[in-house]
Amino acid sequence: MTSYGTTIYLDTSGDIELDSLHRLRMTETPEEKVKQDIRVLFKTLLTEDIFEPAFGFDIISIKDHNYSVPLIKAIVENTLLKYKYFKSAESISVTPPDVNRQISIDIKLTTTDNMALAVGVAL
Repeated sequence: MTSYGTTIYLDTSGDIELDSLHRLRMTETPEEKVKQDIRVLFKTLLTEDIFEPAFGFDIISIKDHNYSVPLIKAIVENTLLKYKYFKSAESISVTPPDVNRQISIDIKLTTTDNMALAVGVAL
């Protein structure tokens, strides 16, 4: 089985979370780690990471093309390929933007060691 490691746990808003003893909470399971990795990948703007400019999600292209759902799905697939533990996507569901231009993406994916996960990201 693949070792996914651990990382500092982030809450849904992206803030670090502390445990009951006010220590940094760490991800506890491989599933939790992979889901967080995927959410961070999609919430990072493409080129925002100066050490790895190809990391991140191209939300600017999506906005420039009026939130085209087929384009969003294509960019989601391309973004997933950047994740080293990604094997395949069984489904990608995109909710068109709401009145606040927020989109939701739901992904069912399989990792390189055949772990099946469902991950939701709101952008």
